[in-house]
Amino acid sequence: MYCESTMPDPIRTIEDVQAGGHALYAICRNAGCRHCKKVDVQRLLHAVPAQARLRPGPNERHFTDSMRCEHCRWRGVYLWVEPAEQKRQILQKSARDERSNYEIKDWGQSHPYTTCVTIGAADNLFVARGAYIAASGFYSDHRITLQQGAFVIGDSKRDGLPEVMTHEDYTRMRAIETGTLSLEELEAIGPTISAKAS
Repeated sequence: MYCESTMPDPIRTIEDVQAGGHALYAICRNAGCRHCKKVDVQRLLHAVPAQARLRPGPNERHFTDSMRCEHCRWRGVYLWVEPAEQKRQILQKSARDERSNYEIKDWGQSHPYTTCVTIGAADNLFVARGAYIAASGFYSDHRITLQQGAFVIGDSKRDGLPEVMTHEDYTRMRAIETGTLSLEELEAIGPTISAKAS
């Protein structure tokens, strides 16, 4: 929940907690207790400077060492920040991988002695397949790959230039994807589509 190194606009101090409207919790360091209680930030600010950091530095005496658990009376607590809703949405968005599911990469004419460039991307396999076919034809002297992460689905040098698919082929694939074909229709056209898509 709290990671100073990766969090955008990080919550570092008591002042940050108060200004952002975040919730702060104290968790007892006693392994046999672990009582958790929400901290009254306003009250804490009367005893601790606003710029006090939530996480102590190496060998630094921290104000949490003096905080006492009201349940077992153990001295010392850990702090836990629960970001406000707006902050939580920002964190979730920043943590999400923004890359598309499928990528078309151009490895140039001198592979493996060149680096690759991503020239196309899509979240739908059929759309990515169409872009891969187009790129393989346009850059027929280059190595073009269709990848899902590190997994290579198609390689224009390894597999040869892919067969161009027609509008009817894509219409059938779309029908397969949406489940609008009957079992008989699916069995009839399945081998044809598989051969072209491989």
